[in-house]
Amino acid sequence: MLQSQCTFACTSVKTQYYIGKIDMITFQRSGIDHIVPNGALIQEELFDPCGYSMNAFLPNSDQYATIHVTPEKDFSFASFETNQDLICLYKQTKQVIKCFRPGKLLMTVFANDDSVKGREAQQQLWDRELPGYKRTSIQFVRLECQQKEPSWILHLFGLLTAFVIATFLLLFIWNLAPPSSSAAVITLPSDINELKKLAILLQDYKDKNFLYTVILYGYTYVYKQTFAIPGSFFLNLLGGALFGVFGGSILVCILSSIGASGCFLLSAFFMRPIIDRFFSHRLIILRRKVLSERVRLFTFLVGARVLPFCPHWFMNVCSPFVDISLLMHTTTVLIGLIPYNVLCVRAGRVLADLRSIHDVMDVNTIVELLAVAVLFVCIGFFSKQRQNNVVELSHFPTK
Repeated sequence: MLQSQCTFACTSVKTQYYIGKIDMITFQRSGIDHIVPNGALIQEELFDPCGYSMNAFLPNSDQYATIHVTPEKDFSFASFETNQDLICLYKQTKQVIKCFRPGKLLMTVFANDDSVKGREAQQQLWDRELPGYKRTSIQFVRLECQQKEPSWILHLFGLLTAFVIATFLLLFIWNLAPPSSSAAVITLPSDINELKKLAILLQDYKDKNFLYTVILYGYTYVYKQTFAIPGSFFLNLLGGALFGVFGGSILVCILSSIGASGCFLLSAFFMRPIIDRFFSHRLIILRRKVLSERVRLFTFLVGARVLPFCPHWFMNVCSPFVDISLLMHTTTVLIGLIPYNVLCVRAGRVLADLRSIHDVMDVNTIVELLAVAVLFVCIGFFSKQRQNNVVELSHFPTK
């Protein structure tokens, strides 16, 4: 934390002692004892003509705090740095400001992409204002993870293993099918005509084997969503034809959120090298967008899901790497895809009248989806917390 226009003056000349002893009157009066690790060993020095430097570190630990102060008459400057395990970064920040009383400050938080506490600190600084200061921007510098990452081969092996297991499970469920009076072979549809034939075939089969039909349909839907396999559009239509508008809409919305969550987890565990290699530029753009929309991230993600042209597969595989939690990802998919899913299921109810995909995604349907997306964008735009949508941190005292 870099601070200027400070009103703090350092007068202590003691050079080595422990926090909490009786001879810490100066530190206690200034407030420094509240911002360094409790029980830390202190080493400080005054410089001539003016200047102060202090290092505080915990014995048998890597936690430390450093302070450097230049209390000149016309310009005072102070810096504070620490890596101590903070329970509440917001509270610690207020204590540092109370100690130095700066007119302006710049704060930087360092964390790698896997740091849970880094994300928590980011959220704390975004969600809350510091009393007496106006925030103009916020900046987070991300460092490369120092831990050795698994190789490409291990990631690819894990991804292929998951795919093989899921595929065998699909074949296992398929082979459990109760006997049917029809000799027709069931295949996944690739166009409207094949979908009509499949719907007619499954309609009679569903009446006799309802539970199995739901299980087969549900697992197939989740399977395709998890591995980002095209074809969910036809399954939405089929859901409307088999289960009706109400039941089909509920089933499809639940399955789409489960499948998107499966894709999220699959990507988080196995696809990081693939994303970094082939989508690094697009990932940077998405991360910047998510950071800029942090205070209204929920409405932003819901609005993105409503848009018919949004690459949902890309959102699913990249969300783990742009600080979007699994809970928020699942919830926004569930809510954001409701308009699209309901429209497709509703069209599937009159499947016999459809001639092509354009009969479903016509101009009116696209306009309806865009209108819903614009509604969510407007909700986020007029949010009272829009002022917290920033990239660099500075504070200016208010009167």
